[in-house]
Amino acid sequence: MWKLFLRAAREFEGEQYVDARKTLAPLADANPQAVDIHELYGLSLYRLGRWDDAIEILEAVRARSGSAEQNHVLMDCHRALAHWADVDELWAELGDHSPSAELVVEGRIVLAGASADRGRLDDAVRILEKGWKPPREPQVWHLRRAYALADMLERSGSVTRSARVFEWVDAVAPAFSDAGERAAQLH
Repeated sequence: MWKLFLRAAREFEGEQYVDARKTLAPLADANPQAVDIHELYGLSLYRLGRWDDAIEILEAVRARSGSAEQNHVLMDCHRALAHWADVDELWAELGDHSPSAELVVEGRIVLAGASADRGRLDDAVRILEKGWKPPREPQVWHLRRAYALADMLERSGSVTRSARVFEWVDAVAPAFSDAGERAAQLH
């Protein structure tokens, strides 16, 4: 069993989500209480865009583990299905549990995207700006939040502010994204 699970984990890490799903499906059926197997299975379904299936599996994992660790993924699944109340509820729960700064930031990015999807760009900007200041030692999640903020600022018409945030991302991590190109296009 664990040999297959490790194979599925390698497939997932290698972005071979179809293979990971195929490896994990029988393992999940045979081991209904194995949270790690079900969690990776749910994440594989998420990566494949199988939102309803991912929600079913990851909700069961959440119920068994009592953890909010995958709330941001569940939020994104519900966002894809326009289940706005579920997005908001999962965000509130994520804030209550605060599993880690990284996971809270990921949830914040999804929440902002859900606001933008509903045509509320000003709310999306506020969500991403709340408590934001460029950290001295940025981590990947800081860069992801800043990039999302710059994108929302641009979409809301705040071109100058957007360019500054894109420039910051490019200055601290030029290989991270196309932030430098996006900043240049805004000037």
